[in-house]
Formats: sequence, C-alpha cells, structure tokens
Amino acid sequence: MSHSSRERIKVKDFTYKERAMLPIIQKFLEKKLGIRCTNKNVRIPRLFSEKLTEVDVVGLKENELVAVQAKDNCKYNNIHQIFGQAYFDRFTFDYSYTALPMYRWNQYSKNEYIRLFKQVCEKEGIGIILVEGNEDDSRIELRARKGSPIPPSYIMGARSWLIKRLESKSKN
Repeated sequence: MSHSSRERIKVKDFTYKERAMLPIIQKFLEKKLGIRCTNKNVRIPRLFSEKLTEVDVVGLKENELVAVQAKDNCKYNNIHQIFGQAYFDRFTFDYSYTALPMYRWNQYSKNEYIRLFKQVCEKEGIGIILVEGNEDDSRIELRARKGSPIPPSYIMGARSWLIKRLESKSKN
C-alpha cells in the first residue's frame, strides 16, 4: 500500500473535526503526560478584555495549568487563529499548546507558513500536539515551555477556580 493510500484510509476512519479531537487530546494529556483534564470548552476571562474566552482543553499537573487550543485544519486562517489563542493563553496558563490533526500537518508541512508557525511557537514557548485517531498515535511535535502568567486579580481568580475544579475532579 502506498503512503498516500494509507493516509486516505486514516482520514476516512477518523473525522478531523475539532469536537472529535478533544477527547483524544484529553486522553493523550492524561495518559502520556500525567495531566488531569477538565471538561472540554472551559470559559475563562480573557486578558485585557471583559469578555470570556473558550479554551478547548484545560489540564492541571502539580498545581500548573495547561491550555490546549485545537483546530481541525492547517490552512493559513486556522493557523493564524490558533496561534493568537495560544499566545494569549500564556498570560493565564503555565503551559500553552496548540493541537492539530497529524494528517493535515503532514499535508501542509511544506508550506512556508507552517514552518514559520513552528518557529514562532518555539520562540514563544507554545507547544504543538499532533492528533491522530487515538491518544497512542498522537504525539508532541513541539514541547511547551513554562510561561509566566500575569497575576491580575481576575486572572488569579480564574486560575484558582480552574485548579479547584481539577482537584475536585481527581478526587471523584
């Protein structure tokens, strides 16, 4: 079987939709990295704004918060949007990751903007998770570096609420 045939079968077997990726991301974080996760789509205060923002997956490991923003494609607009979300998550969370379908990453990997995206993520300490059909086949393309969340009171309130929510989940 040729390489491209195998990729087509994987696409047929696994729907690359953001909502389908979220449980795989959660299992990957829990199983491979030991990070406890909340439910999907957690709403938190956005820095420099009165609006709430949605983080696709939030996790906790040893009192450090992890945010993951997922997109179901690697087209330029999606890459631009996911980087912006992950960049601002660094102000609230200790670690910020993006998650993209591995098949799409491989499909677009020769594009200049993907190489630039990876370089900028590395410079800013934002990690990249490539999601495959299950958590065992998913992998970290780029590990996030610990950031320095900004401590305004509303951010600290969001952090405290998230930590309590995650700690209570692990007790249940």
